[in-house]
Amino acid sequence: MFTKIYNLKKRIENKITVLVISRCVRNKGNLKIYGRVTIENPKNLTLGRNVTINEGAYINCRDKVYIGNNVSISAGCKILTTGLDSNRMHTSASVKIGDNCWLGVNSVVLPGVQLASKCIVGASAVVTKSEIIEGSTLVGIPAKNIRNG
Repeated sequence: MFTKIYNLKKRIENKITVLVISRCVRNKGNLKIYGRVTIENPKNLTLGRNVTINEGAYINCRDKVYIGNNVSISAGCKILTTGLDSNRMHTSASVKIGDNCWLGVNSVVLPGVQLASKCIVGASAVVTKSEIIEGSTLVGIPAKNIRNG
Protein backbone atom coordinates (compact mmCIF):
# COMPACT_ATOMS: atom_id res chain seq x y z
CA MET A 1 0.00 0.00 0.00
CA PHE A 2 2.76 2.44 0.97
CA THR A 3 4.60 1.71 -2.30
CA LYS A 4 1.48 2.46 -4.36
CA ILE A 5 0.93 5.76 -2.56
CA TYR A 6 4.61 6.70 -2.93
CA ASN A 7 4.57 5.89 -6.68
CA LEU A 8 1.38 7.91 -7.15
CA LYS A 9 2.96 10.84 -5.31
CA LYS A 10 6.05 10.69 -7.58
CA ARG A 11 3.89 10.63 -10.74
CA ILE A 12 1.88 13.64 -9.53
CA GLU A 13 5.07 15.56 -8.63
CA ASN A 14 6.49 14.81 -12.09
CA LYS A 15 3.32 16.04 -13.86
CA ILE A 16 3.34 19.25 -11.78
CA THR A 17 7.04 19.83 -12.56
CA VAL A 18 6.45 19.39 -16.30
CA LEU A 19 3.44 21.72 -16.17
CA VAL A 20 5.35 24.45 -14.29
CA ILE A 21 8.42 24.25 -16.53
CA SER A 22 6.28 24.13 -19.69
CA ARG A 23 4.62 27.39 -18.68
CA CYS A 24 7.92 29.11 -17.80
CA VAL A 25 10.04 28.22 -20.84
CA ARG A 26 9.62 28.54 -24.58
CA ASN A 27 8.71 24.93 -25.28
CA LYS A 28 7.70 23.69 -28.73
CA GLY A 29 6.10 20.53 -27.42
CA ASN A 30 6.36 17.08 -25.87
CA LEU A 31 8.71 17.88 -22.98
CA LYS A 32 9.40 14.84 -20.78
CA ILE A 33 10.90 15.21 -17.32
CA TYR A 34 11.80 12.18 -15.23
CA GLY A 35 12.51 12.99 -11.59
CA ARG A 36 13.59 16.28 -10.12
CA VAL A 37 15.46 18.79 -12.23
CA THR A 38 16.71 22.30 -11.50
CA ILE A 39 16.36 25.11 -14.02
CA GLU A 40 17.52 28.55 -12.92
CA ASN A 41 15.97 31.52 -14.79
CA PRO A 42 13.74 29.38 -17.03
CA LYS A 43 12.71 32.45 -19.05
CA ASN A 44 16.12 32.23 -20.79
CA LEU A 45 15.57 28.61 -21.85
CA THR A 46 14.25 27.65 -25.28
CA LEU A 47 13.37 23.99 -25.86
CA GLY A 48 12.68 22.20 -29.12
CA ARG A 49 10.26 19.31 -29.65
CA ASN A 50 10.66 15.93 -27.91
CA VAL A 51 13.16 17.02 -25.26
CA THR A 52 13.80 14.62 -22.38
CA ILE A 53 15.38 15.75 -19.11
CA ASN A 54 16.26 13.17 -16.46
CA GLU A 55 16.70 13.07 -12.68
CA GLY A 56 19.18 15.51 -11.17
CA ALA A 57 19.81 17.58 -14.30
CA TYR A 58 20.81 21.20 -13.65
CA ILE A 59 20.42 23.96 -16.23
CA ASN A 60 21.77 27.39 -15.32
CA CYS A 61 20.07 29.92 -17.61
CA ARG A 62 21.67 33.17 -16.50
CA ASP A 63 22.37 33.63 -20.22
CA LYS A 64 20.37 32.09 -23.10
CA VAL A 65 20.18 28.30 -23.48
CA TYR A 66 18.85 26.80 -26.72
CA ILE A 67 18.11 23.08 -26.79
CA GLY A 68 17.11 21.63 -30.16
CA ASN A 69 14.61 18.96 -31.16
CA ASN A 70 14.89 15.32 -30.01
CA VAL A 71 17.52 16.02 -27.34
CA SER A 72 18.06 13.71 -24.38
CA ILE A 73 19.64 15.11 -21.22
CA SER A 74 20.66 12.21 -18.98
CA ALA A 75 20.67 12.03 -15.19
CA GLY A 76 23.01 14.42 -13.41
CA CYS A 77 23.90 16.54 -16.47
CA LYS A 78 24.82 20.16 -15.98
CA ILE A 79 24.45 22.93 -18.55
CA LEU A 80 26.13 26.12 -17.34
CA THR A 81 26.06 29.64 -18.73
CA THR A 82 28.17 31.27 -16.00
CA GLY A 83 31.72 30.83 -14.78
CA LEU A 84 34.91 32.59 -13.80
CA ASP A 85 37.62 33.83 -16.16
CA SER A 86 41.37 33.73 -15.46
CA ASN A 87 41.06 36.98 -13.46
CA ARG A 88 38.32 35.45 -11.28
CA MET A 89 35.74 37.75 -12.81
CA HIS A 90 32.24 36.38 -13.33
CA THR A 91 31.35 35.80 -16.96
CA SER A 92 28.38 34.43 -18.84
CA ALA A 93 27.81 33.12 -22.34
CA SER A 94 24.93 31.38 -24.09
CA VAL A 95 24.83 27.63 -24.79
CA LYS A 96 23.32 25.97 -27.86
CA ILE A 97 22.67 22.25 -28.20
CA GLY A 98 21.70 21.14 -31.71
CA ASP A 99 18.99 18.71 -32.77
CA ASN A 100 19.20 14.98 -32.00
CA CYS A 101 21.95 15.31 -29.37
CA TRP A 102 22.43 13.07 -26.37
CA LEU A 103 24.16 14.24 -23.19
CA GLY A 104 25.41 11.24 -21.18
CA VAL A 105 25.11 10.75 -17.42
CA ASN A 106 26.87 13.45 -15.33
CA SER A 107 28.22 15.29 -18.38
CA VAL A 108 28.89 19.03 -18.12
CA VAL A 109 28.48 21.66 -20.85
CA LEU A 110 30.33 24.89 -20.00
CA PRO A 111 29.43 28.49 -20.99
CA GLY A 112 29.73 29.49 -24.64
CA VAL A 113 29.60 25.94 -26.01
CA GLN A 114 27.67 25.19 -29.20
CA LEU A 115 27.07 21.56 -30.15
CA ALA A 116 26.20 20.63 -33.72
CA SER A 117 23.32 18.28 -34.49
CA LYS A 118 23.58 14.55 -33.71
CA CYS A 119 26.41 14.95 -31.16
CA ILE A 120 26.86 12.45 -28.36
CA VAL A 121 28.52 13.59 -25.14
CA GLY A 122 29.86 10.64 -23.15
CA ALA A 123 29.21 10.00 -19.47
CA SER A 124 31.07 12.43 -17.15
CA ALA A 125 32.58 14.35 -20.09
CA VAL A 126 33.23 18.08 -19.64
CA VAL A 127 32.61 20.02 -22.86
CA THR A 128 34.74 23.17 -22.80
CA LYS A 129 34.76 24.08 -26.52
CA SER A 130 32.17 24.20 -29.28
CA GLU A 131 31.84 21.23 -31.62
CA ILE A 132 30.66 22.19 -35.08
CA ILE A 133 31.04 18.81 -36.81
CA GLU A 134 27.67 17.09 -37.05
CA GLY A 135 27.53 13.63 -35.48
CA SER A 136 30.60 13.99 -33.26
CA THR A 137 31.15 11.84 -30.19
CA LEU A 138 32.79 13.74 -27.32
CA VAL A 139 34.39 12.02 -24.33
CA GLY A 140 36.81 12.84 -21.52
CA ILE A 141 37.88 15.81 -19.41
CA PRO A 142 38.15 18.10 -21.28
CA ALA A 143 35.95 16.47 -23.91
CA LYS A 144 37.67 15.46 -27.14
CA ASN A 145 36.08 14.37 -30.40
CA ILE A 146 36.72 10.65 -30.94
CA ARG A 147 34.37 10.10 -33.88
CA ASN A 148 32.89 12.23 -36.64
CA GLY A 149 29.39 11.57 -37.99
